[in-house]
Amino acid sequence: MHQTNFSMSIDESIDEVYNSNVKVFVRILPLEKPCDSCAKISTDGKTIYLRCLQDMQRDEQSKHPIYWTFHIDGIFHEMSQDKVYCATAKDLVEKNNLRALNGVNCVLIGYGQTGSGKSFTIGGLRNNWEHRGIVPRLLSDMFVEKANRRKISDIRYCLSFIELRGKNVVDLLTQKRRIFNINERSIFKNVIIIDVENEEETLKHVREGEGRRSIVRSTTYPVSHLGATVITIHVSNASLIKSQAIVATAKIHIVEMAGTGTVGKSSCWKTAVDLGMANLMKIQLEQYFLYLRKPSVCTYSVIRSSNLLKLLRDAFTVTSIIRFISHVRITREDLEVTLSTMRLTAKIAKLKPIKTIRHIQPQTELIVQQLQEQVNTLKKELELNDMFLHQEALPNISKARFEQISQDVINFLQGFISELTLFNVTQARILVNVVKQLYDNLPQFADSHKVDAKSSAMTLPWQCRCAWLSIKTLSVSICFQMATSLQRPSDRQINYST
Repeated sequence: MHQTNFSMSIDESIDEVYNSNVKVFVRILPLEKPCDSCAKISTDGKTIYLRCLQDMQRDEQSKHPIYWTFHIDGIFHEMSQDKVYCATAKDLVEKNNLRALNGVNCVLIGYGQTGSGKSFTIGGLRNNWEHRGIVPRLLSDMFVEKANRRKISDIRYCLSFIELRGKNVVDLLTQKRRIFNINERSIFKNVIIIDVENEEETLKHVREGEGRRSIVRSTTYPVSHLGATVITIHVSNASLIKSQAIVATAKIHIVEMAGTGTVGKSSCWKTAVDLGMANLMKIQLEQYFLYLRKPSVCTYSVIRSSNLLKLLRDAFTVTSIIRFISHVRITREDLEVTLSTMRLTAKIAKLKPIKTIRHIQPQTELIVQQLQEQVNTLKKELELNDMFLHQEALPNISKARFEQISQDVINFLQGFISELTLFNVTQARILVNVVKQLYDNLPQFADSHKVDAKSSAMTLPWQCRCAWLSIKTLSVSICFQMATSLQRPSDRQINYST
């Protein structure tokens, strides 16, 4: 095996900055004896060359071999799980993008032939924690982001986990095996959706669901799954900032498709029925993308034929974030299946993505609260306007009320009362006139109340009041009372300085 022909150098890596919302990747299963003449990888790690099947059959050791060329966004060969995750799924909840938390649907699909490492890439739950797959790493980042944004956002996650095998749909979050049909109008109507609060709880449910999957017995490797599975994380992000009263909702679908293959091959242990169902799902997916490349063509008829497409219907468009990871085995025996897998990958890569759509709705509770505050503010303004604009005519003030206001002013100046109660601005004008008259007649005021400005015990308070009046800084606290039984007088207090 020639290292330069088949793998990337240590210094090369998959680009971390993406300009498109649709990306396709290829992961090559490490083998002890791969077929060097079957495939080659470009130095930039974004082009894979697969040997033409007809040329291989004519002359396997030809000096001028013919290859099919497939351009993709990244090739993973002998690469760690962490690097695979960073290149494919980390940007779904990355701090700078926050795509799912901003209301953009995301779909990540792992597919390929049987025994090519799909379960290892997607879940990796049967391996050491160091070699965990995309799902555990994604959940960890999602709950970290939830904790970091707890002061400005109310983020909630829900989980569903189902298995698709032929026409049967099995819910993997229940202990009893429950088979149901997908409701076309309400896709998740019959699916159990669990609220999850932390990473440990979510991983527990995922592990339990993983243990309920249908598998092939007596295979050369630990687990070979018979059906496709869909893990859906339902995301709700409600803003706690009142000026941004919105709720962003999105779904993250993580799909592990059933392995495809050919009956009779040594690398395939599935029955003809199971392989037929897996191959049919791959063909339906291929047809869907052929229709999706033509925006004017309706995809409804194709979606109705597949439970997987029904489940992903709302999110499986070019306005969502889509990631495909195809898995291949580079051997002479598997070359035919590998070419078929890469042709599907090439068709997906030709999709022309458009601007992503954010699913955002107004947050009803905050909007109602804002409107209620605005209504209360407007009510206060209307009440004040009513006080100032609809004044009582001066002739309508009775003589008794006039005398009461005059006496209240004297009592206020002498310290017997702490506030003056008036009903409208007209009465406030009377109060100011009374104060002015008292100021103009200070000597008579002192004589009539027997106040000795030189020797009386009230000398200091009276001199202070005279000085207070002389510099015109009399402060009056007026409590406006409205002639209504719906409000108390203390509800409306206004301070005036004269």
